[in-house]
Amino acid sequence: MFKEWNNMINQKRRKHLRIFENFFFASLAVADLSIALFVLPLSLIVEMSDGKWHFGRMACDFFIFVDVSCCTASILHLCAIGLNRYFSIASPLKNNTKQNNLRVLLMILSVWLLSFIFASPPPFGWPERTDIISDDQCKYDEDK
Repeated sequence: MFKEWNNMINQKRRKHLRIFENFFFASLAVADLSIALFVLPLSLIVEMSDGKWHFGRMACDFFIFVDVSCCTASILHLCAIGLNRYFSIASPLKNNTKQNNLRVLLMILSVWLLSFIFASPPPFGWPERTDIISDDQCKYDEDK
């Protein structure tokens, strides 16, 4: 009997957590966790080796892509959360009727799509690398 009661309470709790703002927070957590798993360890290794990149050009391109896309996604998620809160305060009745799972999913997908678009030029070779940055460094080409 205790197990059934516990399951019923857990189902109620999960249902209360399925509000729209939590979908934004979950996606924001994915962006921040990606930074923590892919960007920060490599940055730490580079900092501990006096700024030298030991992983090759492809890994550098991947590193820059993940860094730019996940940081941009994190910032855009915060903007989307802020806009969602503004609309829910400015017109609560209108916002409650418009807000649904599809709209939130489209907003989250647009945040990630914009982030990938902003981060995509370096892996595709733009701007072209100059001789200013040597092979043992992984930096953006700031010459352009």
